[in-house]
Amino acid sequence: MNYKTKSNKVVFDDGKIIKLAYPVYKTELVGNVLIVLLESGTSEIYNENVFGIDVIKKEIIWQIPKIGYVDENSPYTQITVKKKNIVAYNWSGDLVTINPKTGKIQKKVYMK
Repeated sequence: MNYKTKSNKVVFDDGKIIKLAYPVYKTELVGNVLIVLLESGTSEIYNENVFGIDVIKKEIIWQIPKIGYVDENSPYTQITVKKKNIVAYNWSGDLVTINPKTGKIQKKVYMK
């Protein structure tokens, strides 16, 4: 289950590669799910830039769902692990708590 990131790819020790739309900014491992935050694109709006990858099956199992944004361009800029959940923050000021196994948003709070 070892992996490394290289630009827009997650590369597993067995050679399996998962290619993503933008470079990987940050990862967090929660159980068997690798949470991946992508860098925000500059040429297009790409707000749903958080993914869950099953490190056993080595496949994407979810992408963060679309939520109503204050700003049209509002990608996620930070992820952290808190009590076995993922907390993600976006440019609009939304702080969302995500179930790492399903990618479903459990709670949404506006922080600005």
